[in-house]
Amino acid sequence: MTTAGSRWGRAAGSRSGSNWQERPYIARSLSLASARKIAAKGGAVGLWTVRVRGDPAYPVHNVRSFADEMVRMGELVGTKHVAFGTDMEGAGPGPILANYVDLREVADNLVQRGMSEAELHGIFIGNYARIVKQAMAGAKP
Repeated sequence: MTTAGSRWGRAAGSRSGSNWQERPYIARSLSLASARKIAAKGGAVGLWTVRVRGDPAYPVHNVRSFADEMVRMGELVGTKHVAFGTDMEGAGPGPILANYVDLREVADNLVQRGMSEAELHGIFIGNYARIVKQAMAGAKP
């Protein structure tokens, strides 16, 4: 997990520890305060698709509610600071997205909610690409 205090000044965070007593996939979620710190530094927060279906402790249970969460995070930190969390391999049973093909359905849901082409591009690749480009420009050989 990279934090907002990254040595290059930008961060891409997808999760971090919060409470070791929580279920592992919930305990690793970022708090809103952490997400806002990452966004304030120009970074992005990746939304994880590994929520287990049917768990009442988290409101994301299907592709539609995952898209809802992306919209909500965009409203909280700005869509330039939201990204798709890509670690689907080894997610365990019942992930929200079974494979990368399911991203099409997420994108379709976001379009139905009025998300622009530029915002979609940012969430699915552009925001991470911007951060990596900025980090590489600041890195010393």
